[in-house]
Amino acid sequence: MKNIFLQTILFVSFLVADTAIANDLPKFGKISKEELRMMSYPDLPDANALILFDHGEMRITDDFMMILKRHVRMKVLTEEGKSIVSQVRIPYWHEDKVDDIKAHSVLQNGKKVELDDDDIHTKKSDEFHEKVFAIPGVELGAVVEYEYRFRTEHLTYLQPWFFQNRIFTKLSRLSITLPPEYGYQIFFRNMPETQPEIEELLRPGRKLRIFTWQVEDISPLPQNQPYVRAWRDNLAQMHFQITRYYNPRFNIDVRFSQTLPELVMRFWDYYKGFIKEDNSFKTLLADVLPDGASEIEKIVELYDYVRKNVVTTSEGYLYPERKPEKVLKELRGTGVDKNFLLINLLEAAGFHAKPLVISTWDHGKINTRQAYLRQFNYVLVYVPVENKPYVFDTRDSYCPSNMLPEDDLVEMGLVIDDGDGQFVNIPRPDVSNTVDCKTRATITVNGELISHSIAEFEGYLALHIRAAIRKFGEEEFVKDWLKDRFGEVQIDSFKVVGLNKFDEPLHISVVYRASDYAQMAGNLMTFKAPTLNSIEKNPFQDANRYFPVEFKYDARVNDQVSIAVPDSFQVELPDYLNRSLDGMRFFNWYTRGDNIEAQRDFERSKLVFSTTDYEDLKKFYDGVMRADKAVIVMTK
Repeated sequence: MKNIFLQTILFVSFLVADTAIANDLPKFGKISKEELRMMSYPDLPDANALILFDHGEMRITDDFMMILKRHVRMKVLTEEGKSIVSQVRIPYWHEDKVDDIKAHSVLQNGKKVELDDDDIHTKKSDEFHEKVFAIPGVELGAVVEYEYRFRTEHLTYLQPWFFQNRIFTKLSRLSITLPPEYGYQIFFRNMPETQPEIEELLRPGRKLRIFTWQVEDISPLPQNQPYVRAWRDNLAQMHFQITRYYNPRFNIDVRFSQTLPELVMRFWDYYKGFIKEDNSFKTLLADVLPDGASEIEKIVELYDYVRKNVVTTSEGYLYPERKPEKVLKELRGTGVDKNFLLINLLEAAGFHAKPLVISTWDHGKINTRQAYLRQFNYVLVYVPVENKPYVFDTRDSYCPSNMLPEDDLVEMGLVIDDGDGQFVNIPRPDVSNTVDCKTRATITVNGELISHSIAEFEGYLALHIRAAIRKFGEEEFVKDWLKDRFGEVQIDSFKVVGLNKFDEPLHISVVYRASDYAQMAGNLMTFKAPTLNSIEKNPFQDANRYFPVEFKYDARVNDQVSIAVPDSFQVELPDYLNRSLDGMRFFNWYTRGDNIEAQRDFERSKLVFSTTDYEDLKKFYDGVMRADKAVIVMTK
């Protein structure tokens, strides 16, 4: 079996076979009888579908254009495989072009079902667009393929080639035709460095080079595993970047931005037009900043002003869309627009604020070895005070100054200024992410639960609840919250305190009842402790883990429950459980006095668990889940 599943690192069989590369892959629509008859793949008998080949032909032209023609052929092996291969999304930068799209299904009887041009849709969002279509006629046993052309003038920012996919790939090949005037560099991620086959192509007066990289039998990388940061970051991939065009005959020497100082300069040349003095900024300072405020108090006041008063129209991208003075006048702008307004206000107040470009959580981790603009996708505010760095993002009007929106919880960013810039670490928000719940409950002789619970939320856990309450309303949120835990409940009263006091804990007090909460069987009554928090299902179901498990923040969740029960019953309590592993801890216990006292405490202090930790992590959650399902048994 050629494909070897990865645990801590990726292993694939990199076979660069002269004969395989020399022979052309079949053209679009030329399907062999063997491909049509295939109903399983011996090396992967459980596969629902596979990629027969993924072939890209890239060429760089003399007029500084990159053209990529891509041809993907797939095979449907099970009913489940139909949905895997039928939906196609082609992302691209808004200034680039994707055209000449063809797609069809070839059924086992040879019939072809072709994609209609009217069924190709373009989805637009900020700086990136997508071509989206569903391949028609996909059936069990069908061969499905699509082809398109991609064109860009942005040679500095070429997208990587992904050899690996979410399903098994028999062959992935990229060929690049390059005129001799071009220089280039290559980076590999999650795979060994692989040398290409090189072919020379003679043209009148010059010699072109064709570089071909080919990888065979590549294990799939599942896309639906939980707590994965930037799935595409983990794929086997090659980054091909043009560095220079040099033609001495015509005295042309064009260098593409590849060094960090050059990249910083490129950013700064644009950003400096959005950082300047304006009388409206100074007027606002006089109105907003209190007399005698400390430096930190001034920063927080300005942050709060922009956060609260300027409406966020969208998140934004790397580049502001409106001038800061216009954002201040209209009180609306993207998250990036708002952050540039804050930079200007801080500068006007005497601080040295700078743009900090980052790659958000789902966008991927920054590779500091590559000066690659599209690694970044957002801009924060960076301001040092007494040699201590502070970082802000004003886009979420409900996020206090000592926190960042969750997508910003990344390790580092690149400071942009009129010098060489620098990578800096982003300090973790110093907040307590906790939930503390106290419940006084009664179980009646009929098995009804009557309960009064008070829950206190802090940090990011409070931010989540505030967002849900804003979306659904207080009553609807409280009803759904209790329903998820206890089923149908009747709410007698509830109160939410601190909803708009973002620097303080959020409190929810609720009195409720759930009929038939306890299971009754003759003289026997059983029920679970009515804690507000529990794990009903282990999030880690897969036998193997292909990525680190990454959490955005630490957390602690505590429940204390006092349960009054009828005197006429004898009580049998669940066993005490205390489990721990490096960075994770759980315990629960029960005691019986006048009432049944129960406590449940879950704490996560570590953010990243390696694939070698996975089995222990999975067993840990299994233990927690079993403890949460344990029942109290009462007998008359």
